[in-house]
Amino acid sequence: SIPSYDNWDSGQPNNYRKNGEDQDCAMLFLGKWNDNQCSQKLPFICQIVFVEV
Repeated sequence: SIPSYDNWDSGQPNNYRKNGEDQDCAMLFLGKWNDNQCSQKLPFICQIVFVEV
């Protein structure tokens, strides 16, 4: 079976509509996922290095 995992913050995703735009993108906020407008400019990670443990 496919594992199920999510880390949404309480009440998220809520697809809050602001200025006529839905929240169709996700962001990390205080360690939890939050849906957000895709037009909002936020810091992002392009690449991370995986280290075998």
